[in-house]
Amino acid sequence: MKIQRPGFTLIEAIIYVAIISTILTVSLYFVWNIIGSQIKSGAIIETNQAARYIQQTIAYDFHRAKTLNQISTDQVIITLVDNAQISYVFDRDNKNMTRQVNQETPVVINTAVVAVDGQWSNLSTTQSSTIGLVLQIDYRTTVEQTEWQANISLNTSYDLLLAP
Repeated sequence: MKIQRPGFTLIEAIIYVAIISTILTVSLYFVWNIIGSQIKSGAIIETNQAARYIQQTIAYDFHRAKTLNQISTDQVIITLVDNAQISYVFDRDNKNMTRQVNQETPVVINTAVVAVDGQWSNLSTTQSSTIGLVLQIDYRTTVEQTEWQANISLNTSYDLLLAP
């Protein structure tokens, strides 16, 4: 007669460990995939928001422009209808874009988590004053995984509605 002892046999323990290991491995893969997707999504959202904010700020000022004072690849200076002088400058060393009103301290108009670079161009004709902007915005990350990085390139132009 066989004696019934409480507990597991060695085979039962091995099967139990194999099932639990498989479940944990599959779960860990899905959790890691979800975390990676959230990080990528956050990087894309931050990059797109920075691009939208920069474009809206520039468009707002350019639509109130009275005169185009100076344009180079790094800088554009305009005078608004209220005689405020606005300057947009690409800070190539720090990968930022600054906006300066009159002689006040320049303000960085992008967040610290994105790097901004670009160049201005004068697309004006005798009939219109048009400024071209090529803008490159990169998400700043210390991780080398390419799926966690994001960037956006924009090529746009602004018509200055120069007031008389």
